[in-house]
Amino acid sequence: MSTLTAVWTEDKIRSIIRKLDEKTGLNGTALPIKLASHGNALGYYQYVGEKKFGFKPNFFNDPNTKEAEAVDVIRHEYAHYYVDATNI
Repeated sequence: MSTLTAVWTEDKIRSIIRKLDEKTGLNGTALPIKLASHGNALGYYQYVGEKKFGFKPNFFNDPNTKEAEAVDVIRHEYAHYYVDATNI
């Protein structure tokens, strides 16, 4: 678990996305966020059908996961959203 965040929640993840939205002018905070423990991915951005973010709470709330590592996963998935939203 990270030192700055006791438990990663949807609200905490959304606050990171909000900061990225402020930099890009996009609205990723409007997308649903799914916290699910299935599959191998630490996170995903779903662009087919309902657009949404998904994150693996087992990774985010693991005592060995550093805050920066969790934020990097969120940024990575936001980058996928950015590419989709800007059509680049």
